[in-house]
Amino acid sequence: DGNPVPACQSTVRRAIIEWSADCNNDGIVDYGQILSGELIDANGDGIPDICEELHVPADYPTIQGAIDAAIDGNIIRLGAGEFVEACSIIGKSITVRGSGVSTTTWRAPIGGKCLEIADGSTIGFELTDIRFVGGNLAINGSAVDAGGSGRKVVARCDFVGNGGLAALEVFGNNSIIEYCNFTENNLGLSAAVATNLTVRHCRFTDNAQAGTKGGGPWVPADIDFYLGTFLLEDSIFIGSFSQGGASIRVVAQAEARRCAFFGPVGGTAGVAQIYYAPTSWLKTLDCYVCGASKPTFSGNLLDLGGNTIDAQCTDCDADGQADRLQILLGASDKNGNLILDSCE
Repeated sequence: DGNPVPACQSTVRRAIIEWSADCNNDGIVDYGQILSGELIDANGDGIPDICEELHVPADYPTIQGAIDAAIDGNIIRLGAGEFVEACSIIGKSITVRGSGVSTTTWRAPIGGKCLEIADGSTIGFELTDIRFVGGNLAINGSAVDAGGSGRKVVARCDFVGNGGLAALEVFGNNSIIEYCNFTENNLGLSAAVATNLTVRHCRFTDNAQAGTKGGGPWVPADIDFYLGTFLLEDSIFIGSFSQGGASIRVVAQAEARRCAFFGPVGGTAGVAQIYYAPTSWLKTLDCYVCGASKPTFSGNLLDLGGNTIDAQCTDCDADGQADRLQILLGASDKNGNLILDSCE
C-alpha cells in the first residue's frame, strides 16, 4: 500500500544445508566421512575418490589406462564408439559400463580376448551395456574371462561372433548374468565353480559348436554349467546346434524355470545333456521345447511340472514361425493364453 515496513518487521530467511549423499551405500553420509578423513577426496569436489567416475576416452585414452588408475568402487564409463583392447583387472572391485550395446563396442585384438580377471581373484566386478565381438582364444573365455571367486554381475551386454571356448566365462558365488544376448558364438556362456549363480532374461541365438574338445566330453552351444549350483530363468534359446553335444551341458546341479527352446537344437541331445548322476542333475519347471532335432534330454532330468514338448512347433497362422517364439518376442497375446491374437 506504499507504507514503509517498520524495521522490526524485516524478513529474515534461514536455511539448513543437508548432506545426505551415500555413494558407497555404507549407511554413512559421504561428506562426514570426508571431513573425518575416513574417505579421501583428493580433488575436493565433495565426492569420495572411491565413487569417482573415470571416462574413456574423455579422461583416459584407453580402457586399460582407466583400469590402472581406478580404485575399489570406481565406475569406468566407456563412451560411444569401438574400442580394440585386451585388458586385465587385478585386485580391484570396479564397474565397467558402456553407453549401450548399440553405441559401445569392445572388440578383441586378433587372436585375443577383451577382458580378463585372474582366476585367483576374490574381487567383485560389474560389467554392463557393452557389445563384445571378435574374441577367439582356444582356452578360457574368448571375449570376457571373469575368473576368481568374487561375485560378478554382467548385465545388458551382447556377445556376438566370438570363437574360442566361450564368449563369456564367469566364476564366482552369487554371480548374476541378466538381460544379455549371445549370438553366433562357438559357445555362449561358460558358468563354472560357483554357488547360486543365476542366468536370467537372456537370449541365445544361432550359437554353433562344431568341435568336440574343451570342457569334455562334449561341448554345448549355449551354456556350460560346470561344478556348482546354478539357476536359469526366463531365457530363450533359438536355433542353436552342437555337433557333439546339446544346447546346454550340466556337470553340476541346475534348475531351469520358464525357459523356451526352439529348434534346431543340439547334436547328441536336443536341449540338455546331464552328466555324472546322481551328483549332477537338471530340474525343469514350466519350460517349452519345440522342433528339437534330437532326443530332448539325456541324463538325470527332474521334471517339476508344467513342461511342454511341442514336436511340430505350433504355427497357427502358417507363417513359418513358432507362435510361442513370436509371442515371446513381442507379438500380441493380450489374454496371455499363449495363442496369437490373430489366431483367436
